[in-house]
This record gives sequence, C-alpha cells and structure tokens, in this order.
Amino acid sequence: MKRIGSLLVALCLVVTILTGCEKNPVREEYNTLDTGKAAEVAMEYMTTKYGDKFELSSCEKKAEYTNYIYFGKMAKVWLEAEFTVKGDDTEQKYKVSMFLDEEDKITYHVAWDNYMRTIADPFLLNGINDVLKANGIEEYISYINYSSQGIAYRKGFSSDFPVLTEDDIFKDIVEQYELGFDYWIEMPKSVYEYNIENTIRNAFKNHFIDDSVLFTILVYPDEVYQERKSLHNSEESLPILLKDRFDIVIDFGTKN
Repeated sequence: MKRIGSLLVALCLVVTILTGCEKNPVREEYNTLDTGKAAEVAMEYMTTKYGDKFELSSCEKKAEYTNYIYFGKMAKVWLEAEFTVKGDDTEQKYKVSMFLDEEDKITYHVAWDNYMRTIADPFLLNGINDVLKANGIEEYISYINYSSQGIAYRKGFSSDFPVLTEDDIFKDIVEQYELGFDYWIEMPKSVYEYNIENTIRNAFKNHFIDDSVLFTILVYPDEVYQERKSLHNSEESLPILLKDRFDIVIDFGTKN
C-alpha cells in the first residue's frame, strides 16, 4: 500500500510540474477572454457582411493542447460564436471564429466563418458544371460536399473572403483564392465512360493550381439513379446509400 501511495504522490507531482509550476501565458490569455465582448464583435461582423438576419446562439472559449488535455499544455486559444438565421425552421447553426489581438490584448478579430458556404457552394457548383458542359459532360446530379478557403481549410472561409455575386467570374475566383472543396457527381451506368476521369482532369488542369479539390464520381444502376434524380429535382435531401447500391466510385484530387 505504501508503494502505491508513493506512486500516486509521484504522479501528482509530475502532473503539477507539467501543468502548474511553469507559467503559461496562453492559459492566462484564456482566462482573460471575454465571451460577451467577442459575441458583440461576431454579431457586428455577420450583420455587416451578410445582413441583419442572425440570432446569437452561443459564444464560447476554445483551447488546443500540446498533448492530452489533462497532461498537456494549453497551446492555442480562441473563441467561437454560433448563429442561427432568423425564421429558419431548420435551426442550422453557423460558426464565427475569433482571436485576441496579440499586441493590445483587448481587440477581438474574426478569423473565419462558415456561413459563406451557403453562398460559395452554389457559386462553385455552377462554375464546375459549366466547365464540364463545355467539355462534353452533361449535367447529372452534382453537389458540393463541403467548401473552405485559406486558413479556414475544412472549417469555413477567412473573414476577408468577399461575398460572391453573380458578377464574379468562376475562373478568377479559383485562381485568386486558395480553395478547398469536394465536388460529387452521380450518373447512370448506361452513360458512364471509363475515360471520364481524364476528361475531368483535362477540363480543370488550368483552374485549380493551388487549390485542394476532390472529385468523386458515383455510378449507379440506371433505376437507382432515376430514383435519386427524382428526389434531387424535387429539392429533397438525397439519402446516403450503402455501397452495394452503386457500381463504381472514383475519387481523385487536383493535387494527386
């Protein structure tokens, strides 16, 4: 029993040394973060950029650790606010990520938000579909599975990314900004050709130089495809099918 007790004391001592004895300025910054003030900054950002249509759901402190939470060191802190759109019955939540100014330790800056996806996804989808049509690939079922940009890769779009409009040109946007997104296309087996991957690669070889774009092609039996097309045309959500419902899956990226 004495040995077990000694081991527990030693373990507690190690944990104390790792987490408590050495001052951690990042943890001190975490303790000073003001969620109320950050929420005001996030609301002003969303209203200014997208219009007065949001309601605040929450604003919380976030932290990243060097190792396991209980034994690691707090290495990075930020804040995240969540918003819903007024009158949206789905209550879909959108995030705004913020950080404290490194110099004055008072000002909060917005790093990224993911509401931009609601604007960027249809813009990117239409742009890709237009390029495919110009290269002989008809418009089948297609959608953007996710989209992001720059420092917010796989999260959202940086705060300085512009609100896209009909006047923006697809090729200019993908050349100017470092984007990342998944484009999915579904087609019936009766029209599938084995060289379609090369056709898509050649169509976009001059578009996505610095971007990370993943193309996924799903080839369905004709009767399954027609079922999904009816759902897609009615704007209902397409169900995720088990692998035995489709015949061919092709994944490839622009950086492969």
